[in-house]
Amino acid sequence: MKTNDNGQLSVKESIRSENRKAIPVFILVIVVSILAGFAIGYFSVRFGIYSLAGRLKDAGQAFGSMIAPWLLLLEAVAIPIISVVLYKRANKIIAGWSEEDEESLGLELAERRLSYAIWLTSAGIITSYLLLAASYTAGFDGIESVLGGPLLLVAIVSFLAVLVEAILIQQKCVDAAKRLYPEKKASVYDMRFHKKWLESCDEAEKAEIGMASMAAYKATNGVCSFLSVVLALSAMLLDIGFLPSLSVCIVWLVNMSAYFKGCVKNTKAK
Repeated sequence: MKTNDNGQLSVKESIRSENRKAIPVFILVIVVSILAGFAIGYFSVRFGIYSLAGRLKDAGQAFGSMIAPWLLLLEAVAIPIISVVLYKRANKIIAGWSEEDEESLGLELAERRLSYAIWLTSAGIITSYLLLAASYTAGFDGIESVLGGPLLLVAIVSFLAVLVEAILIQQKCVDAAKRLYPEKKASVYDMRFHKKWLESCDEAEKAEIGMASMAAYKATNGVCSFLSVVLALSAMLLDIGFLPSLSVCIVWLVNMSAYFKGCVKNTKAK
């Protein structure tokens, strides 16, 4: 094995060594995945799992027409209550804060509570879209039924309420953060909010955002990879078509393309 003058492995040998260590595990994962795929296909045909498609469709329609609207209404009530409590507790700390007694007043706790409020409202928006889509699964026949129309109206009104509540609460949280950091100039209602907010961050904050972005990128890749496999098998076994897979792959491609575009852009900037 080649070494340099200091007795260290050459770059090429180091790369080869790392690859040799990683390849066996990689091959094992591929083989196990292939065997699992064959096993799932065999037992699905053997035991008629494809017959679940009809039952799953019926269950989905029942959930969408009878449960999803009430869950949306629950969201519209619960999200503002929890978020406002978090905001007010953070705002109470901020109101008495000054640079001299930053540590004693728990500034970090205030920032964390504001982050939790924004996190909760953002998750509420996403789940509200899901529940609204579920409410639509009953189709026009469900809308024309005795309860279908009123429940769909409940779902739509609750969905709009969640959107409005989330925007207002996030605006309050951002404004509270701007009182702590006057250099932040972006407004929630600005279409370029994220760009302006990032520009107003110092190097330490940008590094934190970078680490969080990498964690989000890795998590999204992992989830999309898993879902793409599950949905591909479901297209064969449960007759769900390719649109669910298309949706996941679009998100996957956008996430990956945005990441590599950012890498190329940053490389040029250097």
